[in-house]
Amino acid sequence: MKRLLLLLAVVTAMINCSYAANDDIALHVKDIITDWGGSGGKADSETNSYTYNQYALNYWDIHDLSTDVYDRLDMKFATPVDYDNIHVTVTYSDGTTTESTIVNGATSHNLAFEADKILEKITVSHGWDGPQGPITIYYDSIVIRAKDSTGLIGNMPVKSPKLGTGMANPILDFQFCADPTAIEHDGRLYVYGTNDHQQYEAGTEKNSYEKIKSLVMISTDDMVNWTYHGLIQVDEIAPWILASWAPSIISKKQADGTTLFSLYFSNSGWGVGVIQAKSPVGPWTSPLSKSLIDGTNPVVAGSGAVFDPGAVIDDNGDAWVTFGNSQGWIARLNPDLHSFAADPVKLPSPFHYEANELNFINGTYVYTFNNDWSDHEPWTWGGTKPPACSMVYMKSTDPLKQDSWTYGGNYFKNPGDNGMTLNNNHTHLHKYNDKWYLF
Repeated sequence: MKRLLLLLAVVTAMINCSYAANDDIALHVKDIITDWGGSGGKADSETNSYTYNQYALNYWDIHDLSTDVYDRLDMKFATPVDYDNIHVTVTYSDGTTTESTIVNGATSHNLAFEADKILEKITVSHGWDGPQGPITIYYDSIVIRAKDSTGLIGNMPVKSPKLGTGMANPILDFQFCADPTAIEHDGRLYVYGTNDHQQYEAGTEKNSYEKIKSLVMISTDDMVNWTYHGLIQVDEIAPWILASWAPSIISKKQADGTTLFSLYFSNSGWGVGVIQAKSPVGPWTSPLSKSLIDGTNPVVAGSGAVFDPGAVIDDNGDAWVTFGNSQGWIARLNPDLHSFAADPVKLPSPFHYEANELNFINGTYVYTFNNDWSDHEPWTWGGTKPPACSMVYMKSTDPLKQDSWTYGGNYFKNPGDNGMTLNNNHTHLHKYNDKWYLF
């Protein structure tokens, strides 16, 4: 019985480690989940404000808080709310809601929760009856009050909005993310991608990519529920970069028993950069003060800039990286994973466009890339000619010998060939728990 009581005490302590049940809980604008129904919104942590677009249902994820413990929401505004019909909605786990409206000129707003419920999310929005276009609210504080408050305020733990939903796709539903790469570590699969959301936040009319200087991190242990680990702020880690797109990651055990994670990325369309860490979620550092390789390299200079890296470690422990632009290249890396053991070598890459990736499968190097938009004539590589802008693969057991590579085929057609919008592809193949997944 003593052991059982001790176990219950430990479990209770673990559950309540972030805040006591009678402490109030603070919410922050940086933790607002951006909904895309109304084209989202934007947080500004410096001014503690959030700009809400019309019809967007941006919300705080507050799963699993009992309204028998927490009974109301208190908001204070740094400046009076200068709008009509701004709605605050509390959603409970059973799908019911409690709604209220912030009045024009308000400096505070309170909402009482319904009793005997489990809180799921809190939404602030404005619709047809509110002002036209975006609005900005400047918060002083947003606090979930406990019935028997101690007067202390803790922080609400940030949770993935997909955690526990039973949904497998999309794997990230609140942030634009592209060009995935993945790695397994201690039973979890970590996925990294281009933070296209950053370009969206810059307010450009289209995704012109130059504002993207961070990468997204998420992970899973069941390929269904995903945890969001935040952003890698590449421009803060490596201030010399132009941008950061299309990552590829590998890891290698070190002599001291640690694991070195090496994350390669497109430094804009000009070169390939690299950052490294001893954990899959950082902290990350820049081992170089420039790109690993770029258009100034005399070997690749004739083919223009190089980008879209794809890296792998083979069964011998050797590390390799591919990259290219209208021409694919491969190079073997030194054990430090941020320098070349020898000059890059050209890959046979017919009608090459972008999206280089490299895998090592059953003793064979498998190089994939996205081909260009032409009609691919003349086609002299054997097999069936691939359609325009589709994913193809080449195979070799001796990657530095050009004539060892053979064409494998087309494995992923352009979305436009399947009734969707025409666009280029950037796929990643990864094995996890003895199954192959295509991202």
